[in-house]
Amino acid sequence: MKLLTAGIASAAAAVLWIVLAWNNPSSTYHFAPFIVAGAWPWFARSSLGPVPVRGALPSVVGGAALSLIAGLVLLGADKLQGPTFWSEAGQPSQVVLEIAIATVLGSGLGLFSRVQGASVETPVSSRDAS
Repeated sequence: MKLLTAGIASAAAAVLWIVLAWNNPSSTYHFAPFIVAGAWPWFARSSLGPVPVRGALPSVVGGAALSLIAGLVLLGADKLQGPTFWSEAGQPSQVVLEIAIATVLGSGLGLFSRVQGASVETPVSSRDAS
């Protein structure tokens, strides 16, 4: 349930990004994909604690998917007309690249925060136990 709540926080950030960009397409919200991608694992970490990488992947993949979906919705509606970090006029290919980079960075930081401090248990095989 707490993982779902963390997903809702990420979805809320995505909706906020869509609403802001929809109402003001000439402004660029550079950090929105970073926040959307990272929110799910960050909130999951705060409520569930650290987990091994395998346990963190659903929240990381979910946040990244929400970020990319929101970006594609805005791109498809031509609501990403603002500048990117390296260009004055937001060309679609540059906007997609910026969203992808921010999503990867947000997901990576989310993964790091989710697994930081997790204990790593190695299974004991039957040969080692005897």
